[in-house]
Amino acid sequence: MKMYSVRYVHKISPSASDTKEPIELNQEDLVNRRALGAALRKTKVLSKGERLTHFQVRSNEVVCFPAASVWQSIVLVPTK
Repeated sequence: MKMYSVRYVHKISPSASDTKEPIELNQEDLVNRRALGAALRKTKVLSKGERLTHFQVRSNEVVCFPAASVWQSIVLVPTK
């Protein structure tokens, strides 16, 4: 298990206050978009019925792209 801070990126007016408390994810949650979407719904980062179109694992963060949402992306950054 690893803790991740959550930051929402708004399409029109991004704000530094668009965050959520840290969440825990397993390595298995990052194997595909369905697994990650399910984990994000379970932790209430995504609402019931929301899904991801895709995601990218970068060197120090995971960038998630929701399908039909006000958020352009959701950025997950590992915490120490």
